Amino acid sequence: ITARGVCWSNATSSPTIANSKTVDGSGIGSFTSSLSSLTANTTYYVRAYATNSVGTRYGSLMYFITYA
Repeated sequence: ITARGVCWSNATSSPTIANSKTVDGSGIGSFTSSLSSLTANTTYYVRAYATNSVGTRYGSLMYFITYA
């Protein structure tokens, strides 16, 4: 794994690394991400990703709503 993190969007329910993303290192194992600059009272869709020499794969889709 050459890059890993989470990607998120408030405009699409299927975010990809073309949307906003974190880059949380490389390799296998657990990691922690921090999202910033989110808009209040907005639904965000988020999922983990991992990229290697073959391409990018995504984890399960989740969503949350920020407080006003």
